[in-house]
Amino acid sequence: MSTKRVRKISVIGTINRDTVVRFDGSRSQGYGGILYNLIVLSRLGGDRLSIVPVANIGRDHDKKIRAILQKLPQLQPFALRTVNAQNNHCLLKYQDASNKTEKLSGWVGGVSRSQLRSAVDSDYILVNFISGSDISTSNLAWLRSESTAQIYIDFHSRTLGRHGDGTRYLRRPKDWRDTVRCADYLQMNELEFRLLSSQTPSSENCRQFMTEEMADTAKALLVTLGSDGCIASCRRGSRIVSRRVEPKTRSKVIDTTGCGDVFAAAFLSASSAGLTIMKAARIAVDVATFRAENSSVDDIDFGRFRAVT
Repeated sequence: MSTKRVRKISVIGTINRDTVVRFDGSRSQGYGGILYNLIVLSRLGGDRLSIVPVANIGRDHDKKIRAILQKLPQLQPFALRTVNAQNNHCLLKYQDASNKTEKLSGWVGGVSRSQLRSAVDSDYILVNFISGSDISTSNLAWLRSESTAQIYIDFHSRTLGRHGDGTRYLRRPKDWRDTVRCADYLQMNELEFRLLSSQTPSSENCRQFMTEEMADTAKALLVTLGSDGCIASCRRGSRIVSRRVEPKTRSKVIDTTGCGDVFAAAFLSASSAGLTIMKAARIAVDVATFRAENSSVDDIDFGRFRAVT
């Protein structure tokens, strides 16, 4: 009698305390960052995944965050570290359904080499840049050299600097190529792709970026396009195939906070279950779209997607 092997997924990043002011004036508070990844992986992956968050938590919110994590099945919290600092707090103000400003206060810093050792034997490692400094470039390179895991990098806040008052601003980091070349799977949004490539996202430009900037062994580039889905590019033998994946349905966008995090987690859940890159991208688009159509990640009907993955 054969048993299904449990896949280990380590998630590196930061759990923010979020205050969201939506474009209609409504306001919500809660926790975000890699918590979105952890919730989706837990609820989609079920008992076939072992999930290890690798993150620092500010002492002021340690008990509340750990209480939330304790409710997630299959989560192993031994790589969490409480630091003597205020937890990261992100104030997000939306100008419309997709565009927002961010102001970050508190600072828990990046994860340590000792914390990263717990991720080395993973099947998959999700590196989600939430603060932008969640893991140093040197530690990421070390992890890449030490682990045979498939590394998925959500570039996101790696492109965001921080003014003295905490306001985030867009910039191209000088060592961005060092980060990109550590990825087996690389995710970025349309704005970030424009910033790094100086081109608009298209199938041809995504193929070119993957050929010129990513490692020869990289498996996929995923450029998210908000309500338009994503452009998924992947290797098939000596070729790179690029395809636009659009949502099956379109309805009113309620809140896009965490949609990129939800996309990454849904993709990895599907990929770890054996789905192809294009099928995993389809699942990721559908789950992220469902998130945007609702006010909370808890409103996602995970059952309908769990049956597919």
